[in-house]
Amino acid sequence: MSLDIHAEITTFPGPGEIRNAVLRRMNEGHRKRRLLAIDHEEKYLEFIQFVAEDMSFDVRTLTHSPEFAAEYQDFDPDVLLIDIMMPECDGIEIARWLSGCDSPKKIIFMSGLRSDFSQFSRALTDPDGIHTVHSFRKPINLGPFRDLLSS
Repeated sequence: MSLDIHAEITTFPGPGEIRNAVLRRMNEGHRKRRLLAIDHEEKYLEFIQFVAEDMSFDVRTLTHSPEFAAEYQDFDPDVLLIDIMMPECDGIEIARWLSGCDSPKKIIFMSGLRSDFSQFSRALTDPDGIHTVHSFRKPINLGPFRDLLSS
């Protein structure tokens, strides 16, 4: 038996590297919940993104509705936040488009209008209960918004 004294020294990963590798493997099969928000007002999108990312959502935002279909299909969201009144098209047009798609589990419509639009949101709920439709008024109240996202 001979000993090769010229062999390379083997270095072992430190505890932090092992922990990171284990966490990466654990998370490979786990996907964050995804939220896609569309609103023509940046200030609401920034707030939504901040809150949702704090709740461990992967978030994408849009300010222009013509980009919605491509982003929806690329991102495959679990939750949609849609402003009802936008310059290029409104939430009704997007809802009609979504009716022909495999829509996410939760759709949330928002509006700065003072009128009650709960009838609008109820009318869009699928009869077979595939997804849930919610609505709220802007400005966004943090507590109820967080509750809605966590449910």
